[in-house]
Amino acid sequence: MLFSNELKRIIDNDFQEVLELVKYKEKEILTGLDRCSEEEQDCIKFLYTCMPLSDIANYSFDMYLKYVKHSLFLKENISWCEKIPADIFLKYVMFYRVNNENIEDCRTTFYNCIIDRIKNKSMTESVTEVNYWCLEQATYQTTDERTASPLTVLRSAYGRCGEESTFTVTALRSVGIPARQVYVPRWSHCDDNHAWVEVWCDGKWNYLGACEPEPVLNVGWFTAAASRAMLINGRVFTSFNNIDMIVTEEVISKNDKAALINSLDTYADTKKLQVKVIDFNHNPMEKVKVRFEVLNYAEFFPVATVVTDKEGIAEITLGLGDIYIHAVKDNRYINRLLDIRKTTSIILDWNESITDEVITEDIDIYPPVDNMSYAVRLTESQKEYGKKRFEQSNNVRKVKESQYYNNDNIDELLKDNNYTIEVKDFFVKSKGNYLEIKEFIDSDIDNCNTQDKIRLLSSLVDKDYTDITCEKLKEHLIYSNVYKNNFQEDIFVDYIMSPRIHFEMITNYRKFILDYFDEKTKEEFINHPIKIWDYIDTYINEIGSMEYRPLITNPVELIRMKKGSNLSKKILFVAICRSLGIPARIDKENMEIQYYNDNEFVNVKYVIQKDLVKLTINDEDNTNWIYWLNWTIGKLNNGVYETLDFVDRKWVDNKLVLELEPGNYRIITSNRMPNGSVFTREYCFVLFVERELGISLRQGKLEDMFKNIEINDFSLYDSDNNKVLAKDIIDDNKNIVIWIEEGKEPTEHVLNEMLEHQEALSRLSCNITFILRDKQALTNNTLNKTLEAFPDIKIYYDEGASNAEPISRRVYVDPDKLPLILLTNNGLNVVYAFSGYNVGLSDLIIKIIEAI
Repeated sequence: MLFSNELKRIIDNDFQEVLELVKYKEKEILTGLDRCSEEEQDCIKFLYTCMPLSDIANYSFDMYLKYVKHSLFLKENISWCEKIPADIFLKYVMFYRVNNENIEDCRTTFYNCIIDRIKNKSMTESVTEVNYWCLEQATYQTTDERTASPLTVLRSAYGRCGEESTFTVTALRSVGIPARQVYVPRWSHCDDNHAWVEVWCDGKWNYLGACEPEPVLNVGWFTAAASRAMLINGRVFTSFNNIDMIVTEEVISKNDKAALINSLDTYADTKKLQVKVIDFNHNPMEKVKVRFEVLNYAEFFPVATVVTDKEGIAEITLGLGDIYIHAVKDNRYINRLLDIRKTTSIILDWNESITDEVITEDIDIYPPVDNMSYAVRLTESQKEYGKKRFEQSNNVRKVKESQYYNNDNIDELLKDNNYTIEVKDFFVKSKGNYLEIKEFIDSDIDNCNTQDKIRLLSSLVDKDYTDITCEKLKEHLIYSNVYKNNFQEDIFVDYIMSPRIHFEMITNYRKFILDYFDEKTKEEFINHPIKIWDYIDTYINEIGSMEYRPLITNPVELIRMKKGSNLSKKILFVAICRSLGIPARIDKENMEIQYYNDNEFVNVKYVIQKDLVKLTINDEDNTNWIYWLNWTIGKLNNGVYETLDFVDRKWVDNKLVLELEPGNYRIITSNRMPNGSVFTREYCFVLFVERELGISLRQGKLEDMFKNIEINDFSLYDSDNNKVLAKDIIDDNKNIVIWIEEGKEPTEHVLNEMLEHQEALSRLSCNITFILRDKQALTNNTLNKTLEAFPDIKIYYDEGASNAEPISRRVYVDPDKLPLILLTNNGLNVVYAFSGYNVGLSDLIIKIIEAI
């Protein structure tokens, strides 16, 4: 039985509240329920009470019924489903959403692709087999932050880690295996984040890398990295009223529709931190937002926010590193840096809270050390099997990709159809979605020519080509093209014609908007665009507690439902403007909505427009300032510094000039050391009149660069093709070990630097080992010169540099770049590592070898 009587009672009550919120959908939902069995009705009601408000608006009742029917089919036909506890089945098999992907009818498609491969396999064996199938279908590729749907990933054969994990969770759920996406919002030891998959089988949760199959569970390149995390999150969509009945894990935070759960204990050593806040009279202070922040991408990023309870307490389980606490309420705040290795509780006295600050302060932040005791070590036979299966799966996917339009076959297409060369790029980017692009280009559309179609297609971002439809493209073209002579081409294409506004799923809205408003209202909007926002802000209510923040209600449903998030309202503003021929956008630097007026974009303000103030930032130490890498600037709003996005701003003559709203600001400079620690400096200041500010980058000491990471033994081959172990050739002395990629500029640069520093390097008391991909490398001139200059260099072979990638990940350098350089002492203990192109490397190697 999936539902106890008590849970059914709660669901029925919550369901009535849902119907009250979405009156315009009530008929559709109730009519649909009449067609369902009693069990299906219970399941559908459960979904509706747990889903975010935007999902009720954006998708049909029939969509959710398909998920329910497929899940109940699995329960009847997949043997292990009868062993799955009801709460886990509901949350992690039946539930339709994984993260913030577009919802489509996909479970049956995935089931049909996979089911024959797992017949007669155990639940655990099936999990690994599903992941091999996932690799056959998709691999990693960096993309924008919009999460492609599982079907889009299936068509395009690529995705970032958040998309790969959503894809893999969908594949597992489609065959009745409970799965969820977990993620590190931000790593504490490097500037990045990551997502992977947890799967419930044989009575417990296990993990795996999405589309990164291993022969056994609980193995992944990220295992060591995860042991250094301060927090690892999962999420479950649920009603606030039933959360205690279906969520058994530690809940970090929750609103009415989504709860964040803490999965860190699986991966790392942890401690529970208790933060207690007391008010001005030393009484417990309720409803204080306590933000737990890590320094990442040169900003303090909240990996979790916990609201204090009636006792004034916020608790959370964290990794054993430094955490920055920012407690805020009613525009007042307190900051503290805590070392969780030493501290498990703190009291924050609101008498020490402030509303702003003017200070320059240095902050040293140290992440947890890694702990490989959480790692599962593969046997040699498992490694060999895994390597073979991985290559087979890769090859299957490459065959699939070869069937897309590519540079080899697209020229014939262009020739046969008289397409212009501009169209070539659209076909290549569309991958398995090319037929939609082709249909659009081939369509006869009144008053539109091929160049108009190319303009529209050129306004899209890469990912859009993989899931856009001809029908959507046609509507956006038809209803935008009437304005093409009103503005210069770049303004028209980017800010009227383009269907892409932010990172929303592209939908049709132009015809609906033009039909929805009467002529008088439309004319008023055109003459006074700010009245568009007045209308939206008046008639569309924000109900944040009923929403999952990353989701967006599409413009049509937002107008119909008259409820949605602030971001959805901003997107609607731009949609209405563009539908009426008013260029509009969301400014990516500050997320302000803007419309075009008198040859410039004007902010639509919620408050009276303020004059901007000039800030000149001076570089004091000749640093190469790179936004999101070693510096950011944030504005203080409602007690929280919100980072602005100035990634496209250029420094000129060691200066950067910004025009900002008056207010309080914080500049953070950040210098991350190879061992993961960060030396930061924050400049908190007030900007009401024009001013200059000098900034500098703090430098670490040489010893701060040392890693001291023990790597696993690995196999190489000598010149006679005899297998040797790394532990036998990398002795207890100091060692320089280099994976060579001969003929490529980064390796050529390293070798040339070694030749330039031959005398100093030869004096070092250390061994030098070169690892080549094959003997063909020895024909390279620069490599031969280096071997002649350093006759004691030892040479070994690693076919295809296969060991370089996992070792790079283990020592936290870029796994996709060669050369890989390790500096070791005491055997396989790596004290420093580099990969890729590095200037001045030989000087640094000499200093480190002399220091260790």
